Amino acid sequence: MTTLATALVGAATITTSAQPAMGTINSYNASGGALTPTLPALSSLNVSAYCILEKNAADGTLNTITFTTNTGDTFDNLSTTLVLGRPSENVTLQVISIAGTKFWKVTDSAGPKSGLAATISEFSLTNSTAATTIVTYSVPPATLAAGSTFRILLNGTIQTQATSGTLTFTPFIQNTALAQTAVMASTTSANATSPFYLEYIFTVRTTGTSGTAIAKPFGIAALATTGAVYLASTSTSTTTINTTSSATTPTLYVQATWATASATNTLLVETATIERVI
Repeated sequence: MTTLATALVGAATITTSAQPAMGTINSYNASGGALTPTLPALSSLNVSAYCILEKNAADGTLNTITFTTNTGDTFDNLSTTLVLGRPSENVTLQVISIAGTKFWKVTDSAGPKSGLAATISEFSLTNSTAATTIVTYSVPPATLAAGSTFRILLNGTIQTQATSGTLTFTPFIQNTALAQTAVMASTTSANATSPFYLEYIFTVRTTGTSGTAIAKPFGIAALATTGAVYLASTSTSTTTINTTSSATTPTLYVQATWATASATNTLLVETATIERVI
């Protein structure tokens, strides 16, 4: 198989979903909206051909640039997409060969991020008993190794009526509810707007079609009248998840549910983030 490396050259800033060019610094500006370029077909490229993909520093938005492989092509981890979202974030992308099959591989990166998702507007759950998703992130398939760990952080306020009913936070991975719910018990007094904080740590324990994961919460609601209420779980049960390359993209998220609908049962989440720890 021919091995050829090309010299990198500069190019004009790209503002469309145009295909990146090999041997080029492809600088995308997505300030006008998210972009979705398709990578060149691996069959048309030599092993060791490479380029740089970057989000232009002048693009101060969090609009994403999602690079998708050509039909039948994958990255070496079997994923088919690569997302840049932070200004100045860039990767070096190279064609490699494994046992005679070509793959894309990220060989270098700058501005690596641990942050994966964040809400850009306030989340409100009032006068409802519907289970509602607060923040979500789609984890690429085949990237969940044993020990893969994620953190979800929620900050905001809670207001309750005298007998509020429980407020339950439920963690999900691969669209499956995990056992570790964080529950605020029903109050016995009305509480004016009060601050709360909740942190969830998700960890993959084992991998495979019958892999396992666990999520541990800890938080506090400093209720104005009732006093401090801790949000935690003593459950040590794991949940079965499929971490293989054939698995449906596993979605990571937290839902909130009021047991009693009331105009004075209000959950406001002002900031919610998801980050990868390991």
